[in-house]
Amino acid sequence: MKPVLFHIGPLAIRSWGVFVASGILVGLYFANRSAKQKGIDGEKILNLAFYLLLSGLFGARLIYVLTELPYFISNPVEIFMIQAGGLAIQGAILGGFIAAYSFCRYHKLSFAQVADVFAPSLLIGQAIGRIGCFLNGDAYGKITDFFLKVKFPMLAGFRHPSQLYESALDFIAFGLIMVWGKKFKNDGALFSVVIIIYSLIRFFVEFTRESDILAFGISYAQFAALATVLVFGVVLAKQTRD
Repeated sequence: MKPVLFHIGPLAIRSWGVFVASGILVGLYFANRSAKQKGIDGEKILNLAFYLLLSGLFGARLIYVLTELPYFISNPVEIFMIQAGGLAIQGAILGGFIAAYSFCRYHKLSFAQVADVFAPSLLIGQAIGRIGCFLNGDAYGKITDFFLKVKFPMLAGFRHPSQLYESALDFIAFGLIMVWGKKFKNDGALFSVVIIIYSLIRFFVEFTRESDILAFGISYAQFAALATVLVFGVVLAKQTRD
């Protein structure tokens, strides 16, 4: 693994931060392009992106800390060390949802339209960010003898490169959405589809990850993913019926 890409004097440029930042910038490019196609002011999208970044990081870190609470109770200082990784996509979505809804209410924008604008960006941003997780050596997989296996430093045995599995599936999903996304005409439907697709990706990739089991052989992330699929499945059914 290569957690530090290079140094600029005493400053370490970390791979996780570089790839997460790159994912955000690429996602913002596609969101801005989509906004123009829908006739939404691009400047408002850029302003919203700032609030999404702050609220998303806060929510992602909060949920991650809560899922690893015993560790962080013993190591409270590390709660603020996000440069070492440790963000939960469910928290990012929740934090971003609250920020976007509040922003749209204030600026009298259609929340559903804005959600559709950012929907593909969630996939491409996560796809790029997961490469940073791989280089950082976090979110690693279980020990395996599968032909796709990686030796992570300081960990026993060869393991699934779960980060790269998710990244590849996210890239594929992004490509499919870019090709067929326009088929979803009703406002908000594209966002629901993207959330469902990502949740299913996370559910299945989680089987290869070294995660704490919550119950019935299922991890917290998998329970969250299934709940998300259920909720947004109901929402999508309503959106496509109207």
